Amino acid sequence: SVVVPAQFLADDGLVTVRAIVQDDDEAMEVFTDIVVTNVAPDLLIDGLATAVEGSPYSLSLSATDVGDDSVESWIVNWGDGVEETVTGTAVLVLHSFLDDGTFTLEITAIDEDGSYQPVSNPVVTVSNALPTLSNLAATATLENGITTLTGDISDAGVLDSFTLKVNWGDGPVPEIFTFQPGTEAFSLTHRYLDDGLSSNPSDDYPVTAMLTD
Repeated sequence: SVVVPAQFLADDGLVTVRAIVQDDDEAMEVFTDIVVTNVAPDLLIDGLATAVEGSPYSLSLSATDVGDDSVESWIVNWGDGVEETVTGTAVLVLHSFLDDGTFTLEITAIDEDGSYQPVSNPVVTVSNALPTLSNLAATATLENGITTLTGDISDAGVLDSFTLKVNWGDGPVPEIFTFQPGTEAFSLTHRYLDDGLSSNPSDDYPVTAMLTD
């Protein structure tokens, strides 16, 4: 028996081996075929198990192969309706999840012999990013008059809707307002029936607002 050096079996396919058998009297040429089967590459996937909506999430993809094959491209399905293809054996992929939740990533590596998936798919838990309320302002008014409350909303989670709870300062029950995803500013009105309980010609009502998504 003979051992065929590994460098001659570096890729899958049919390999024909030629040998010469010789004794004291004569030499004989012998041929045999060796079927070399493909070995799947070892996929290395590295990424955090958590992310924040709207913030970049990075995923490192690389592969090693015992043969001459090399991964040419990757398909990444992020589990949120977005799928992308990137080229290269070792790549760093960035993605922003638009909403919070738990997402299972489906990853496929492709080389000249076929496509391959990891033994298990990564799962990323995306947490909510709190919305921000800014530039809150209310106009002055007379009793039985109307004030206008304005403000700006920002949120990294672009798919989030909003609830704004406003306490106008003239009663115990706050007023609730809802806004659709993508709302960036608002203008609300409220009527003050009286100027307050003091003997002053005018009174201030403290207006407070709390924003949630």
